Amino acid sequence: MDIGIDSIVVADPYLVETISREFDVDVVVSVLAFVDSPQKAEFFENLGAKSIVIDSNVNRHFDVLHAIRDSVDCELKLLVNEAAFTAVLSGMRILIFSHMLSGRNQGQMCLMIIIT
Repeated sequence: MDIGIDSIVVADPYLVETISREFDVDVVVSVLAFVDSPQKAEFFENLGAKSIVIDSNVNRHFDVLHAIRDSVDCELKLLVNEAAFTAVLSGMRILIFSHMLSGRNQGQMCLMIIIT
């Protein structure tokens, strides 16, 4: 199904698999998926990812980056200037839950980001 966009960035494995299977769109795995090993990269590629943003913690670990590159065929991306980004991420906790209320909000998904 063509939804009129080129790509979508997600971190959840279920969403990677579902979106890549159901829609004509490239799925990019977010840095929030914390892909820091060849095994994790292979996992997401096998789910249908066309691109993966590698975990910022391995940006300077060239042996790990080479191992990830050798393990997958999909595009790999790095955040090279994430100083402010990592300050926020270091204390971030992400909590996703179903928001079941009566009326117009019934059945909608609510995303709550808690920064500690």
